[in-house]
Amino acid sequence: MKKIYLSPAKINILLKVTGKRNDGYHEIVTIFQEISLFDELIFEVTDNGKIKLSCDNPAIPTDERNLVMKAALALKGLTDQKLGANIKLKKRIPVAAGLGGGSSNAATTLVALNRLWNINAADKKLADLAVTLGADVPFFLSGPAALARGTGEKLTPILPEKSVSLLLVNPGFGLSATDAYKEAHFNFKPFSASRNLIEDIKSGDPAKISGYMENDLEPWVLKKDPELVLLKQKIENVKPAPLKVIVSGSGPTLAAIYKCHEQAMEAKKNLENEASFLACVKTVTRHGPKPT
Repeated sequence: MKKIYLSPAKINILLKVTGKRNDGYHEIVTIFQEISLFDELIFEVTDNGKIKLSCDNPAIPTDERNLVMKAALALKGLTDQKLGANIKLKKRIPVAAGLGGGSSNAATTLVALNRLWNINAADKKLADLAVTLGADVPFFLSGPAALARGTGEKLTPILPEKSVSLLLVNPGFGLSATDAYKEAHFNFKPFSASRNLIEDIKSGDPAKISGYMENDLEPWVLKKDPELVLLKQKIENVKPAPLKVIVSGSGPTLAAIYKCHEQAMEAKKNLENEASFLACVKTVTRHGPKPT
């Protein structure tokens, strides 16, 4: 029997880089927020003990370089049971886009196979595995929004009261998060998340949320490709005007927030010829990943 799970993308409403650790990782303060853009993962349990992954995007590796495979193998290492899985990945989230697609796929795989293989590992055990797979993976186990500290693994859940509308614009190429943190210049200033920040994120008020939208990686991303500067300006100047436009995560996806979904849709229509990927999405207020 096949089970289909939806694997959500995320944006970083806020991303402040506050320091660098001795192990080379950076300390951050960020607001993760799941959005209504999903990859699809189809799981079929097998009794041969093997894990096989296929993907409808031929550019994506399906061996152990893929976080889906890494997650499945890590989970399988918790038990001596002999079950395997055939996994199909349908990609809808742009790759290397600052939207967390790979991390979300890994978290979804942990949740799905924990159930389908009847491992029933505790949430804490899954969270410990998630940390070994990537800094953003733990968030996708807890969503739909969270204040994150450390390298992104120290999470304070946030439950938004309503959705806000966004336009995502991706130029059609990817950027490496590793390169972003390695090459970007940071001031490493302390940042304390105020109670007002958390309450305003919870409110779902786009005007309040837009006031916090800031990304310390954005200068590096925009310097990496001058065309992104022009693209951001086009989004800012097209009618209807967004409340704010920022780079999401390590980019290059640009996220624009609007007063309402109708404005986001109209802006998308007026920008159709400016980028290879445009999507109107809403922030998620209830967390997955769950089977469809």
